[in-house]
Amino acid sequence: MPILSKSKLLSYRQCTKRLWLEVHRPALANVDPGTVQRQTDGSSVGDVARQVYDPEGQRILVDVRTEGARGALSRSLSLLNEEGPLL
Repeated sequence: MPILSKSKLLSYRQCTKRLWLEVHRPALANVDPGTVQRQTDGSSVGDVARQVYDPEGQRILVDVRTEGARGALSRSLSLLNEEGPLL
């Protein structure tokens, strides 16, 4: 199952064929270094936000990068029944 991201949503809004190609034929993508840097910066901003809003690391992080889409969704659904914000 492909990971749903902001980039993929934007690709879909621009052109459904573009999204299909990104998911099914990623080797055809012509990714410039600027795009890669912006994605890296976006991940860094997320890390900083977690440090700012959860400095003690007491919240639960549901990370699709480590758990996979299905695992993250399953864990999120089970956590929604518990108290506390999801990061």
